[in-house]
Amino acid sequence: MRRFLIPLMGVLAALLLAPSFARAASTGDILITELMYDPDSDGDFWEYVEIYNTTTSAIDLTGWVLDDGDGDPLTGANIAGGTVPGRSTAVLYIAETNQATFEAAWGTGLNLIPVTDWSGMSGGGDTVGLWDSFTAYDTQNFNNTIDTVDYDDTAPWPVPDGKASIQLAAPNNDNGASWVLSVAGQDQAWQSSDTGDGDENNQGADVGSPGTIPALNIKPDADDVLISEILYNPASTEDNDWEFVELYNTTGTAFDITNWVIDDDDDPPLAAANIPGGTLPPGGTVVLFNSNTSLGDMEAAWSSTPRFVPVSDWSALSNGGDRVGVWGSFSDYNAQDFAGVLDDVDYDDSGDWPSDDGVASIYLTDLDLSNDDGTNWALSQDGVAGAYTSNPAGDNSETNIASPGIAPINAAPQFTDLAGGASYVLGDPTQPSFTGPGNGFSFTVTDDATAANDITVTVENNSDPSVIDNSEITLVTVDQPNGEYRLDLGTPVGNVGLTEITLRATDDEGAFFDTIFYVGVSQGAPGAIYPTGAADASAAAPVDAGYMFVADDEDQTLRLYDRDSSGAPVAAFDFTDDLDLTDFSGGTPREVDIEGAARVGNRIYWMGSHGNASDGDDRPNRERIFATDLSGSGAAATLSFVGYYADLETDLIAWDDSNGHGLGAGFLGFAASAAPGVPPAAPDGFNMEGLAFAPGSTSTAYIGFRAPLLDTTDRDTALIVPVTNFDVIAAGGTGPATFGAPILLDLDGLAIRSLACDNSGCLIVAGSADDAGAFQIYSWSGNAADAPLPRDVDLTNLNPEALVEVPAFAIGEAFQLVSDNGDTDFYGTGDEAKDLPADGLKKFRVDEVTLGGVASPLDNAGFEEIIDPSNWTINGNGNIFGTGQAFEGDSVFLFSGNSAVEFVSQSVTVSGATDDVVILRLRIGGQNVASGGNIGAQVELLDGVSTVDLNQCVTGQRGTFNWQVFTCQITAPAAYDTIHVTIGWQGVASGFFGIDAVELDID
Repeated sequence: MRRFLIPLMGVLAALLLAPSFARAASTGDILITELMYDPDSDGDFWEYVEIYNTTTSAIDLTGWVLDDGDGDPLTGANIAGGTVPGRSTAVLYIAETNQATFEAAWGTGLNLIPVTDWSGMSGGGDTVGLWDSFTAYDTQNFNNTIDTVDYDDTAPWPVPDGKASIQLAAPNNDNGASWVLSVAGQDQAWQSSDTGDGDENNQGADVGSPGTIPALNIKPDADDVLISEILYNPASTEDNDWEFVELYNTTGTAFDITNWVIDDDDDPPLAAANIPGGTLPPGGTVVLFNSNTSLGDMEAAWSSTPRFVPVSDWSALSNGGDRVGVWGSFSDYNAQDFAGVLDDVDYDDSGDWPSDDGVASIYLTDLDLSNDDGTNWALSQDGVAGAYTSNPAGDNSETNIASPGIAPINAAPQFTDLAGGASYVLGDPTQPSFTGPGNGFSFTVTDDATAANDITVTVENNSDPSVIDNSEITLVTVDQPNGEYRLDLGTPVGNVGLTEITLRATDDEGAFFDTIFYVGVSQGAPGAIYPTGAADASAAAPVDAGYMFVADDEDQTLRLYDRDSSGAPVAAFDFTDDLDLTDFSGGTPREVDIEGAARVGNRIYWMGSHGNASDGDDRPNRERIFATDLSGSGAAATLSFVGYYADLETDLIAWDDSNGHGLGAGFLGFAASAAPGVPPAAPDGFNMEGLAFAPGSTSTAYIGFRAPLLDTTDRDTALIVPVTNFDVIAAGGTGPATFGAPILLDLDGLAIRSLACDNSGCLIVAGSADDAGAFQIYSWSGNAADAPLPRDVDLTNLNPEALVEVPAFAIGEAFQLVSDNGDTDFYGTGDEAKDLPADGLKKFRVDEVTLGGVASPLDNAGFEEIIDPSNWTINGNGNIFGTGQAFEGDSVFLFSGNSAVEFVSQSVTVSGATDDVVILRLRIGGQNVASGGNIGAQVELLDGVSTVDLNQCVTGQRGTFNWQVFTCQITAPAAYDTIHVTIGWQGVASGFFGIDAVELDID
C-alpha cells in the first residue's frame, strides 16, 4: 500500500464536541446546603461544598461545573461524574484530597464527588455557583446556574473562626440569616479527625456536617409523609390523653414539623398550628401524642425509643371511626374538606377495617400499600410486627398494645444472578444464542417473607420492539418452588439500537420490584468478532490457538475469551487485591491501566501504562508490572498471581538522570515527561504501551513507549528501553531494574502502541502519541541496528491496541489484532461503550488481518497537507478554524451551509497502473446539518487531461454527529498519471460540516 497522510485541520469546539449525557436539571433542583470555605488547615485541601437534590429522581452530575467568582475561568467541566440520589446529598471536594484521606477525617458512607481544578473559596466572602454543563458556565454574571451562594463573613452571615462550616437552615429565605454556623453536637455537626501533619492533612479541628443536613424548611410533598399507626381507643379512663398518631417519612430528607397541624373532622377548627416543634427524620417516624400527657409518662409507658412529639389542642379521636389528617402549615390547614393535607386516614372500626378491641392500635401492614384501604391495616398484637404491651404510667393504670415508632416494611422480592444485558451483532456468524439452558439468562427470585411459590415474575415492558420484538422475549419458569427462572431471547429485528426489558417480581401482598435487562444490537464488520464484558481492551496474550487472555485498561480483571467467536468471557481473574493499590476514588482503587502483555513459557507478564491521568494528575496505581502463571489450556485455562513490582518508573528516571545509558544525563527526558501536570498521551508525555521479550530472551523485555517521542526537541522518533531483569522484578523480585541501551526507531513520526516478538522478530503497532492519526504495522528484526519496515495491512476502522501473537513473517500470513472500543457508540444512543449500563453490552473488536508486503510511498507525489488558497481550490463558504478539538492536529476545515456548492479540491501526480485501488479516507463531523442536498467526495483518475474513471461517494449523515470515518475508492481500469480529489457538499441549507484526518492510499 502506498499512503499519504493529509492532516486536514481540526474541528470547531463548540460545534463538534461530544454530547453531554448528564440529566437535565432546573434551578432549584440542586441546592448548595453547606460550605466549608475556611478550614483550620492551610490551603484549599479541606474545603468542600455540600449539595442537596430537592427532587425525587437521581441527578447525574457528569459534565457539571463548580466554580467561584475569583481566578481565571475554567477551560472545561470539572466534575467528571457522580450521582446525587433523589432527596439526598453529595459532598463536592477537591480531587487532590483523595477519598480515603477525606473519609479518614470525616467518616465513611458519604456520597463523595471529586472536583478537579478546584477554585479555592475566599475566607472573606465569595460567590459559588453550580452549572449543569460547561456550555451554561458563566462566572462573569453567574447566569444559568442551578444554584448560587454569594456568602460573606460579616453579619447577617455567620462568622466562621477558620474551623467551622456554614449550613443552610432556611432555603426559602435568600440571605445570610438563612445560614447557621456548624457547632459540634448541634444540627448533626461533628468535629473532624486528625489525619496527620502537613497542609494536605486535616488537623482535627474542623467542625461540619458533610452529607447530613438540618431539617430544612422545605415543604414536603403529599407522598412524603404517611400516617402509619393510630391508637384511637386506648385502655384508660382518660383515653383521649393516651391516644397517638404515628407519622412515617418516606424520603431521605429530614423535615422540620414545627407549626404543622394535626386534626380530625369532628371538632371545631383549630385557631392555630398545634405542633410546636420536632423533626421527622428521613426514613423514620415521629409519634404525635396529646400534650395533656407528659413526655415522661409517654416514655414510661412505651420506652424512650420512639420520637414522641407533644401536640396542643389535641382533637379526640372517635372510637367508632374518624378522619384524621396532617398539614405542613397552618396556612394549608382545612379540616372541612381536608384540602392541602399531606396525608389523611378515614378509618373505621368495622367493614374492611380491623375491629376495635379497646386495647390495641391499628397499623399499616406495608408502607408500600395505600393507607386509605382498611384491608391494608391490622390490629396490633403483642410480638407481631414489633408490637408490645405498654407499662402502666401516669394516670393510666391500664396497658395497651402498639408499636409506636416502629414502621413495618414489607420488602419486595429481589432478583439475584441476573446478568445486566446482552449484545447482538448483526451479520456475525459467531453470534452466540441466548435461548435455552446454558444460553439464556438464568436468575433466581427470593423474598425473605414470601415463599417462592407465592411470587409472580412477569415481563412488564420492552421499551423498543424495533430492536427485538416482544415475540422473541420468553420468560421460562425453571423451578418455581426454588425461585429459578430463565430469560430467553430470540432473533433481533435487524435494527441497530438499545432496548430495556423490564422484569417484575411481585409477592402475595402486592409488593414488587422491577429490574432492567438491556438488549443492544450493533452492526458487525465482515470477519470481525466482538467479545463482550469489557470495551477498553488494551493487551492480550495467547493461551493456545483457540483462546486468549485480554486485559481492559479500566480494571485489573484478565478475561479468558474464545479467539474465534463473539460472546462473553469464559472466565475472569481479578488481581486488584494482589497489587497493593494505594490510589482510590469513591472507595474503589483506580485502574492500573494495563497496556502490555507478554508470554514466556507458562508465565504471562502484564504492564501498567505508568502514565499520569489525562489531566496530568499523578496515578501511582499505574506504576505496576506483574506476573501470572498459566495453568491448563483452552476454556479450562486459569491464571494465578506470582508477584509485582512498583518502582520501574522510578528506576527509569534515575537511570536517565544519572546517564546510565551513556547518552548524557537526562537525554531521554523521563523526569520532565513523568512529572505531575504532563498529560500521558502527548509526544512529551510518559506512557508505556508495548511489552515483549527480546527475540531469543526469557529475561530481557522490550518496553515500547507511546510517549515520550525523541529527541526532546523534534519528538519524531519512537523509543524502546530493554529491561534486562524484567523476569525477576515483575515476579516480585528485588529491584532496581537494570537496563540495556535505548533503541530509537524511525516509525515515520509515530509511537509504539503495541509490541509482540518471537525468536524470528517483532511486529509493532504504531500510532500517534496523542490519538491524532492513523495506525501502521511495522515488522522489525528486534536488532537495534535494523530499521523497522512499514507493512501493508488493512487497518480500516480499527483502533488496534494489542497484537495477540506474532505470525510467520511471510506475506499473506494472518494474525489477530485487538481494538480498544471504549469510545465507540455501538447502539446509536450517543453513549460510549465504556459507559454503558451493563457489562453484557460492552464489547471490543478482534480482527484477523493479513500481513502484506513492505509499503512504499506514493510516487512523484506533491499533495499539499494544508488546505490553503495557494495550493487547494476552495469554492464556497468554507474556512480554516484552529480550535484544539480536531480529530487530528489542532484545526479543521469547516463548511457552513447556505444551499450553495462548496468544496475543496487538489490534484496529485502519480505513476498509476491498471487495477490500482485508490482509496480516499477522511473523518467527517457535523453540527445541525440540514436534511437534503449531497455531502461526499469524488476521486477522479486522469491520463493527462482525459478522465480515465471517477467515483462519487455520498454520505447520508445529517443532524449532529461526531467524527466518523468516510471512505471513497476506485479501481483503475487503465494507467493514469493524476489523482484529482474533491471533498464538499451542495444544496445543504444550514449547519456546519467539518473534515479532518484525510488519507490517500494506492493499494
